[in-house]
Amino acid sequence: MLFLDGHGSHLNLTFLEWCLQHKILVAWYPPHSTHRLQPLDVGCFAPLASYCSQGLDGLIRRSEGHTVVKKRDFFALFWPAFQQAFRKEVITSAWLKAGIWPFDPQAVLMDLPEQHTPPNQSQSKKRHWSSSPPSVFDTPSQAKKIRHSLNQLSTRTSPSTARKLKHLGRAFARQ
Repeated sequence: MLFLDGHGSHLNLTFLEWCLQHKILVAWYPPHSTHRLQPLDVGCFAPLASYCSQGLDGLIRRSEGHTVVKKRDFFALFWPAFQQAFRKEVITSAWLKAGIWPFDPQAVLMDLPEQHTPPNQSQSKKRHWSSSPPSVFDTPSQAKKIRHSLNQLSTRTSPSTARKLKHLGRAFARQ
């Protein structure tokens, strides 16, 4: 199984066909969620940054502040930090904290902050036809902009696409 973030560079048919041929299951993290779900983000990169900073602080202390860190010095600072941050127990803990292995969605859900926002008077009086929250499409100015964009787009496309856009605009207007 291969876990990927939702970046567009990962989404192409050639790659997906290759994965299918090699029996690799591909799972995408939801957008803007890797900081909570990706094991490296959850458990390894923060310690790596901390250990790198400690190594740099140590170098500055030993040289009494009379040093210049150059590119060639990077690996000598990075490698010991990497070895500390990517130990087996740290990686295992990261997978556990991300709720991936063993599978435990509550491991992530329990860390999410609860939102206690009192309902706004004007919103509580407004009734929606569904139980879903209001969207940006509910505002007349946004709806007008979207219809305008669809109309502009339909003038630059094939007749078939223009008909589909017109149909989409009508469906949107009924919402």
